[in-house]
Amino acid sequence: MNVVGKIRMIVAVLLILTGPGAMVANAQGLVGRYIVCQMTAGETLLYALDFGAAGVVSDVALIAASFEISSEDVDPDTAAQFVIGIPEGVITVVGADGSFAFTGLDLAGMVSRDGQFISFVRTTAGGISQLAFGIRTGAGLSDTTLTGNAFIHVLELDIVGTTAFDLVSASYVIDATFNGMGMMRGEIVAGTIVDAEPVVSADYRVEENGQLTIDFKGMDNSDIPETPDNGVISSDGAVFAAVDTTWGDGDIRILIGIRQTREDTLTAADFASDYYFTELAVNGPIVVARGQFIDTFGELSFDGFASYHLNPLFTTCQSPLKSSTDVITVYSDGLFQADSLLGTLQSDGELFVSSTISPDTSGLRVAFSQNILIVDPRRQLVVEPEDNDDFCFIGASGARH
Repeated sequence: MNVVGKIRMIVAVLLILTGPGAMVANAQGLVGRYIVCQMTAGETLLYALDFGAAGVVSDVALIAASFEISSEDVDPDTAAQFVIGIPEGVITVVGADGSFAFTGLDLAGMVSRDGQFISFVRTTAGGISQLAFGIRTGAGLSDTTLTGNAFIHVLELDIVGTTAFDLVSASYVIDATFNGMGMMRGEIVAGTIVDAEPVVSADYRVEENGQLTIDFKGMDNSDIPETPDNGVISSDGAVFAAVDTTWGDGDIRILIGIRQTREDTLTAADFASDYYFTELAVNGPIVVARGQFIDTFGELSFDGFASYHLNPLFTTCQSPLKSSTDVITVYSDGLFQADSLLGTLQSDGELFVSSTISPDTSGLRVAFSQNILIVDPRRQLVVEPEDNDDFCFIGASGARH
């Protein structure tokens, strides 16, 4: 099945399940400008997407990337659309449950109920894996917007050779405190990172529209100076994201932070919902092939007690899609563990982010609560893998093959 056929299948299935007229652009308030942080199989990008009327992408603007476009003959706008893979004018179709697709593109995603957040991944088996997370820009923001304690989930790639695939991958969690005046101090509390100074600090700056700069100090316990991570923060300061797009310091990363508000009160009952999730996983510790990056889009269903069910719908891995059931453990410090991932739930239960802490795999997972509970078996989509020379070493659930 080709890419266009897959997207049509998504739209058709969602139409069946949600009823005529339910598939409408902007059903979740998907409108305005989003700053998107993205990691794509060994590269990072920061860009802006503008959504206009009827879900049309009206502008695509590349802000920064871990690679350079050197040709003077290439129009910057055209180059941005090519690199990002989302052309201006493409229509976004949004389901009543928060899932969405860019028509004609092999991208599947989700939008939060209030329209503040989006996330999407690649859906073609054997394709170039990616994870994109975007936050809608605000107004009247400042350094005081980012105040208090947050857990920061990081997926990092350290270059150890001469090519973009001679990498060491790591994912970890920082317990951070922001003082509201441009200074942060934190501690790495879990993850796969090695030989790192556990205590980190940073200067940060929040622009009026929510664009964010975080200048970490001592992240890798070396004398090499760090380069600032750039991203965006939500209007209420509860969620932020950033990417390091400079290969010069020997590493790049994508990070997502969530304000800590559930300490000592979080229970499994707070997860009693269905979620869509996007995920990027990297088989580690040494990355030597594109096929070792896997992205996944799927469903997570929590029973409100101790169990959850994971159902992958699309993945760049060519191995068969496999559902799984596991248990969730909630810790008193506001973190939770689901299988080999350590996560943080937003205070209203609408969004969570988790980092892979398995020694064999690094990864980052983002999940948004679905708008409506649908248990129709027709949602169990089966995607036929396409022919491709690449192959993967980890399955959709993160287990090695």
